[in-house]
Amino acid sequence: MNGNEIIILVNGAAIWGTKSDEMQVGCETIPISSPSSGDWNASIAGRKSWAITVGFLVSGTPQIYSSVDMVGTRVIMRFKYRTGTVWLEGMAICTTFKVTATKLNLVQGSFSFQGISPLEMVEPD
Repeated sequence: MNGNEIIILVNGAAIWGTKSDEMQVGCETIPISSPSSGDWNASIAGRKSWAITVGFLVSGTPQIYSSVDMVGTRVIMRFKYRTGTVWLEGMAICTTFKVTATKLNLVQGSFSFQGISPLEMVEPD
């Protein structure tokens, strides 16, 4: 699989100039240790969570202003392998917008989204 094959949509629109995408899905663990566990901790799986981080090239000042406004908003995220037949979809809140500028290099930005609903498989529209 090539990184060019991943598509991330925010409220139905692809993020322009995407250069990196990361999805993380995990679960918390709940300790259930007792004297019968002996010297070892014991745990069970708890609630699941997910997050997506998208890195992209910043094209200009208007994009930066509109990107700042996205922080704190609820969005519908869709994550798909380009030739796949289903999307992973869920509601998320944009928690971070970051801009990195180094001399003689292109300006880069990133968004972080924290899932606030289950991540579910859905058919394309």
